[in-house]
Amino acid sequence: MTSTTSNICLICFVRGETEKDIFPVVIDNNSTVKNLGVEIRKVRQDLSQKNFDLYVRKFKQPNHGLVNTVNTTEKKQGELMEPPNKFTYYFSVEDIKGLKKNPPYLQYDGEIGPIHVIVYLQEVLEKDPDSSKSESELPRT
Repeated sequence: MTSTTSNICLICFVRGETEKDIFPVVIDNNSTVKNLGVEIRKVRQDLSQKNFDLYVRKFKQPNHGLVNTVNTTEKKQGELMEPPNKFTYYFSVEDIKGLKKNPPYLQYDGEIGPIHVIVYLQEVLEKDPDSSKSESELPRT
């Protein structure tokens, strides 16, 4: 039997969405950022076929302010979380201990605890239907 004490609940937000779309993801604290991406896709199946980058919030701001800042600023907010790293690399020991003891919860006004992870969808350039180039002739990045 595995213990749930090593599980942590992280609050996530997808750029371009609203405050009501903030969602929790439960993950083992020994998991990598890549595993966190997998768990996000399980919780938000609409993201299952999309590529995205994860950024850890590195500033104090209420959720409504963070949502507004992220949605109105071109520059990505926070610190990029690299897929091979353990996600705990991006949080202090105190943060991890706090998340284990006091997981985020819905507050009296329905607002969920502070956002930890910002999801930035990777932009996909759509192919021009009038383009005469075959896919093999298009530049690759």
